Amino acid sequence: AKEGFLTAIQNVCFDCGEDEVLDFGLICNTNTITGTVKKYAATPEDGAPPIQGASVTAEWTPHAGTDDIGIVTDTTDAEGYFELQNLPKEVEITLTISKEGYDVITDTYTFTASTCDETWWFTNTHTTSWGDYITLNCWAEVSGMVWNDDGDGVRQLGEPPLAGTTCTLYTDGMAKILDTALTDEYGVCRFFVGHDKYPDFEFDPTDPTKNDLEIGVGATIKPVDDIKPCSVHIVNFPL
Repeated sequence: AKEGFLTAIQNVCFDCGEDEVLDFGLICNTNTITGTVKKYAATPEDGAPPIQGASVTAEWTPHAGTDDIGIVTDTTDAEGYFELQNLPKEVEITLTISKEGYDVITDTYTFTASTCDETWWFTNTHTTSWGDYITLNCWAEVSGMVWNDDGDGVRQLGEPPLAGTTCTLYTDGMAKILDTALTDEYGVCRFFVGHDKYPDFEFDPTDPTKNDLEIGVGATIKPVDDIKPCSVHIVNFPL
């Protein structure tokens, strides 16, 4: 063992009267992955604000001849920056970036340079991005607002919200139910939609025209079309 290297292990079987000579090729673990995480932006002009508080994790399994299994974590700062240190060479590293309300980013990397102390600046190509950073798609919000209406379909003073009402989120022209939720004290139910959020709905962050859903209260069903990352869709249900 030596600081800055994975611990090497070899099994030895001694026969009587014979010496064993062992060669240990130590693998350094002094490499670094860095990057900056920013919020999805539809166009460069929209800007891409940094995401603070995202969890960034690097994990690896033991390399042949070592017993080191590792995990290194960091949290993005106010500028969205992270730095994962003490990573091994010649081992496949799985990188995961996550934050509640956002899609999860995963990727793999292997340090293969002939020297140690290598730094890899990570950018993702999973979503549209401009600049040398990582883009996370925040989930879209689809909400229903339910109140006791006087019949004109317009929310007015004296028309109370209906708490505890069941809302249903559909896909494939109401062929599949994705989720259900109850309205809160304000008569609002909320669903969050993103990549891999619902197994039966393939969310496409690059083409909103593919992201059409339906939301319903009782027998009243209404469409929610062209859903894109970070968007908010509010559907009224006067009852």
